[in-house]
Amino acid sequence: MPKRALSTDLPYPVTDAVKRLGRNLRTARVRRNLSQDALAAKIGVNRRVIADAENGKLGTAIGIYVALLWAMNLESQVGTIADPERGDPEGSALARTEERRNPAAALRSPPRQQLLAPVGRRRFGENDALGARGHAPG
Repeated sequence: MPKRALSTDLPYPVTDAVKRLGRNLRTARVRRNLSQDALAAKIGVNRRVIADAENGKLGTAIGIYVALLWAMNLESQVGTIADPERGDPEGSALARTEERRNPAAALRSPPRQQLLAPVGRRRFGENDALGARGHAPG
């Protein structure tokens, strides 16, 4: 079965976003006075991979894009992509609708604050059937 080019399969906003990301990465590299060769050596790939990413080639792996961001100290921005707590009003509205229709849905996925809440530390042996040394008391 012949391979089809990715650019013909994806909607324009997708290809445009990847090309924009490539241009942004190139701008970041040039501002840091880094060559494609130097950046490629830093992340352990061929210079051609850097050129493909900067040109927005759709077949470039997402790991390459994240590695480029890391190499230029920009990787912290990756965590904000598709963050459900930031800028997803449609998803939030759908989640609230599902919780109203099905209260059990709220029990399946606790709020993010609960997931990130610190867990208390327990000393070894405390509240165990076995004592502190692993032996039954007495």
